[in-house]
Amino acid sequence: MTARTSDLLRSNDIDVRQLTPDVDLVDAIRQLSQDPELGCPWSWTLSSLRDDLPWYEQPALSVGVRDAETGALAWQDQPPMVPANGTNTEPVDYWLGGLHHTPMDAHTELPMELVLRAVAEYVRTGERPACVEWIAAR
Repeated sequence: MTARTSDLLRSNDIDVRQLTPDVDLVDAIRQLSQDPELGCPWSWTLSSLRDDLPWYEQPALSVGVRDAETGALAWQDQPPMVPANGTNTEPVDYWLGGLHHTPMDAHTELPMELVLRAVAEYVRTGERPACVEWIAAR
């Protein structure tokens, strides 16, 4: 992982439109998930900022990494959405950029490979990933 990518992962919010060709966000998240010294579950808010909406109305994808097997996803929009097959029944603790505590809602944790597919799709399209079945958050 390059220093630039490592710095990117230490941020809370990542605008995927600003990713340079030398940054592979999916690979960086995969590498982090496999780090035995991960320490705490990390998370980020991915956005594809739209010029037609104010910042507070921007839809975004919340992404988390617990370990090599488990990650988390949530769609931040109206209404907020979580994966239909999320495995956690209670909220779980994650840290934005590995630093700032931010709980993820119940039903947000999924197998890491599905999380990575969703991130790849979001980076490519800027839209809510269709590879995940979504339901309204409870």
